[in-house]
Amino acid sequence: MRGARTVLERRPPAGAADAADADGEPVHYTRSPSDLLRLIIALVVLAIGVALTTGAREVIGGLEHDVLVLFDGLPGALDRFVVGVIQLVAIAAPVAAAITLVALRRWRTLGLAGLALAVAVALYSAIEQAVDRIHPAAHDAAGRASSWVADAAYPGSAYLAGIAAAVTVIAPSLTRRWRRWVWAAVAVVALARVVSGTGLAVDLVAALAAGWAVGLAVLLTFGVRDRRPPLARVRAALDLSGLAVVDLHPATVDARGSTPYFATLADGSRGFVKVVSGDERSADLLFRLYRAVRLEPGSEVAVEIVLRR
Repeated sequence: MRGARTVLERRPPAGAADAADADGEPVHYTRSPSDLLRLIIALVVLAIGVALTTGAREVIGGLEHDVLVLFDGLPGALDRFVVGVIQLVAIAAPVAAAITLVALRRWRTLGLAGLALAVAVALYSAIEQAVDRIHPAAHDAAGRASSWVADAAYPGSAYLAGIAAAVTVIAPSLTRRWRRWVWAAVAVVALARVVSGTGLAVDLVAALAAGWAVGLAVLLTFGVRDRRPPLARVRAALDLSGLAVVDLHPATVDARGSTPYFATLADGSRGFVKVVSGDERSADLLFRLYRAVRLEPGSEVAVEIVLRR
């Protein structure tokens, strides 16, 4: 018996999910432990942002004033140009994304992205009203200035929260490279608002965290496409490692923390393959966090958790 442990870290290339569907493999929607772990992180960041704006107003207000003063020396024409470009991107990018999803007939993704956007905008608008922040005078003045589309306050923090939520929902359908580009664009828009004086750093970080959390909550509620690599990718990975596989099929055995397969090699020997994805690692980390919180030091209580996708 020959054993092989394969760790597949890369995401499928563009169109891999569609190719799998074309080959007749059913599409499964699952709840990912990775999304749950990210949701916990997003909620922690959001809680810290709200706590800073409510419990340390003088300190945060002073820092925000210093940032506004730092970028106050930018030429007026450059400032208006930055704000105008941000507004055009804020309008064009969602429209382009919606058109692309319609063209690809990703109706489910489009609907969930729209739902996440609406919920995130409503949630962060409610947070802003509840916190009732006092903004620096320079920030309010910058927001009232005219721009290409509307006043310079557009797009606001609530809008960015909605965009972050929609991007979070759409991201699983994208390749890793496109995900990085999309999130980089969101970060650049947020940074440009800080530089132009129309956005405050703490507000924008909290808004992005709120949108991220809402998007992840939507994914956990409705599920995402199973992120485990398809059988063809597992077989290709074994071939690349120098193992000539003639048969590969799922193994119905208990292999917690991995997806097991039985493989038959060209020389007739059989192998046991364990595929470890990001979801398995996230599930293991959640299990460890749970035990750290629930179990007292030295406790002998046995706890068994089965995290089902």
